[in-house]
Amino acid sequence: MGIGAPKAGTTLIAGILASHSEICLSEPKELHYFNSEMAYIHPEGNPNLSKSASWYNKHFAHCSVNAIKGEFSTGYLYDLDAPA
Repeated sequence: MGIGAPKAGTTLIAGILASHSEICLSEPKELHYFNSEMAYIHPEGNPNLSKSASWYNKHFAHCSVNAIKGEFSTGYLYDLDAPA
């Protein structure tokens, strides 16, 4: 899980990690699945929070079974509920 501030290098770090043969990142990079608010980039609330685990997992369908999977969502940094 990549968590960082917007415009602070998360895309660069994600690219470096994705270049490793055993790491596969989500498509798109930012899924915003675990945060309840999207305040800094979207209106209040997050429609992705109520989506199923299968919705989340489909963003890794391109990954091999044994790959280390991850995603970067800058919204997690600002949301107190995201770590839970």
